[in-house]
Formats: sequence, structure tokens, C-alpha cells
Amino acid sequence: MKAKIALACALLAMLFLFFSGCGQPNVCVSSDECAGFKCGLQCGQGQVLEKACAGGKCECRCVQAGSECSTDSDCEKAKECGLPPNKVSCRNGFCKCGFECTDEEDCSSFQCLLDCPRSYNICASGACSCNCESKQKEYIPWEAKELRDELAGKIIIVNGRAEAGLARCTLMACTAQEPCCNSCSAGLELASTEEGKTDSIEIRGSYKGLEPACSGNECNIKCSPLEAGNIYSVTGLWKKEETSEGAKYYLEIIKFALLEESVPEIKPEKTEYAQGEPIKFGVEFGRAAFLQAWAKPKIQKKEGEQWQEFDSECGCIKECGKESGTCEENFPECPAKEGCSDARQGGWQWNQEYCELKEIACQWSTPGSQEKVYCGSATKAGPGTYRIAFQYVEDCSAITRLTAYSDEFTIK
Repeated sequence: MKAKIALACALLAMLFLFFSGCGQPNVCVSSDECAGFKCGLQCGQGQVLEKACAGGKCECRCVQAGSECSTDSDCEKAKECGLPPNKVSCRNGFCKCGFECTDEEDCSSFQCLLDCPRSYNICASGACSCNCESKQKEYIPWEAKELRDELAGKIIIVNGRAEAGLARCTLMACTAQEPCCNSCSAGLELASTEEGKTDSIEIRGSYKGLEPACSGNECNIKCSPLEAGNIYSVTGLWKKEETSEGAKYYLEIIKFALLEESVPEIKPEKTEYAQGEPIKFGVEFGRAAFLQAWAKPKIQKKEGEQWQEFDSECGCIKECGKESGTCEENFPECPAKEGCSDARQGGWQWNQEYCELKEIACQWSTPGSQEKVYCGSATKAGPGTYRIAFQYVEDCSAITRLTAYSDEFTIK
């Protein structure tokens, strides 16, 4: 009888140990799960004890202490760990991935968050990740908003135009000499490009250690890592956040690809004009576009299938009625052209005149000079199909000029 009681007590003790954790099998998916694993190793000088998940089991090893990081944020630019939930962290002075691997078998328990019917786990550069068996569906911001609860917690692809959200600016009273004196900041958003689908979503998270954001002044706000106005394909983790104001949704950025670089849209007020009627253009652009005094827009007239280009003004060129037979005398003294104006403020206007150039029959008195010399006269544009070759810069100090073209219009 005493023997049976002792056996029963032993069995109860074993069950107690098992359910209290002492008898649990050593199984893990990520190294984070090994934090409580007990090790009997004693490490030497300059070494630290590392607990890591290898082959699905927690292991202890002594490693040399590193100095490449002291916090997790130090690792965000230095190391890639594939897709969430895998992430980089600083352990013992080294940047490590939470789900490390040597082959696909190590990643059998990795939780794939990709938004696709069938996925498979992979081991990429020593970190667990996953792929979709077929092409992953791509959403527009409007669709992501419509399916916000269904997509929560999944890695999705969203295509849209990058833009600054609602800006918060300082409230200083600016002057005419310094009209953009206030500093501003805003969140980064991705907006739908389809007509009638005008919704946008917020981009958050951390990309290469930097938070997506926009900043500048009330005249010009620049965004990073997405440039405002451009169209991108953004892969991110769609998240739901419960706040005192209700649920909020946003895309935590993982990676992005540029689909289409933005150019200014230069639109005339109408498509047909009478001869002599001023033609006004509005300029729409997701970021700054400046007109420089020395780079005025050009006029282009359609001749068959080709476009013939003219200057919109003769500028500092010898007038045709005042040219001289001596070539040197046909170069008037010109004041330096300075100034830079925001093309989006009021757009631009053309009075239907352009500069027509013709070569002057003159002789160089300077030996060896053979340069052709031209004079110019302002000419009224006649009937035809036209467009504006719009030269602009995104920074007033920029040397490189960019060109965009207006919509076509006709003069009757």
C-alpha cells in the first residue's frame, strides 16, 4: 500500500513539473522566444551569452561582444530582415534578425502575412521570409479604405500618388520680402489616382531608419522617402489602431517602387481662342515648380506632324530694324536676368506674340570669328494649333531645367 502511494505521489510530482514548464519540450520559431531559456554556459572574458533559435530549438552559445549597435534603431539602416513579423534587433552589440535561418526547414513555422491565397516560406540571406505563389493583388488607396477591416494585419500592395497630408505651420506674419516665413510639417499620404476615387491613406512606420514625413514652408513642402507628386507602388503592413476617437488605419511601409515620375500639368483655360486674345495657363504640380527669369516658356506651333519652336519673347536680342553691318555692334548690353517665381501661383499668360529670328548679313571685324548673328522681331501668332514648352526648376538655385508641355489649343 505504501509503495502504491509513493508511486502515485511520484506521478503527481512529474505532472506538476510538466505543467509548470519544467518538462516543456525545447521548441521555438524565433530567437525572441528563447529569452527565458535557461543556460548552464559560463562565457570567458570579452564574450557574452547568446540565446538563439536554431533548427526550431533554443541554443546557448558564447559569442564575442560586438559594438555595431547599442539599440534596435541603430540596426534599421544596417540590416534587412525580410517581411514582418521578422524584424531586426540589437543583441549583444550585433544586429540580428528575430527569425534567423540556414534553410527553408528552419522557416516552417514562420507566419506569412502576405495578402495572397497561397504563400510559401523561404530563407533569404539568413532571415525567414515568404512569397506568394501567384501575383499579389494590387490595391488603390480607395480600395484599401473600403476593405480596411478585412485587410488589417496583412501585407498589401497599394498604388497611388504621394502627397503631403494636412500641414501644421507656425503662425508668424510674413512680409512681401519673405512671403514663406513659416515652417510646416505634415504626414505622408498615398492618394488614389483614378477619377472619382479621391480617398487617401496615411503612410507610417520606418524606412531605412527614417519616419515617412513631409516638411518645409507654406510655399513648398517636400516629402520623404516618397517624393510628392510621383506615383508609387508601396508594399506595407496594413494596420488598425484603436484610439479615443475610434479606429484609425494606416500602411506601415516596407518597400516601394516608382511607377511614374510627376511632371507639372499646364492647362489653358479653354481649347479655342480668338486671334489676339490673351491665353492663360494654370499650373498643377504635387511639389515646387519655379519659373526662372532667364528660362521663359517656349511657344510651339504644329506644322504637319512636327512642332516648330519659338521664344515667347525676343529678350535681349538686336531688333531687326536696327541691325548693323558690323557684327560686334549687334550685341546690345543686357542687364543680368534675375528672379525666380513659383509657377503654381497664378500660372502664366501668353499674349499671342513670339520672337521670330532671322540671320543678319554682317561682317566680323574680329579676325577668325564666324558666329552667326540674329535679330528678332515680335510676331503675332496666326491661326493654328499650339502648345507651350514649359521650362521649370524645382529649386531656384538649380542649373538643370526641366520641360513639361501644355495641353494643345487652337487659335482661330
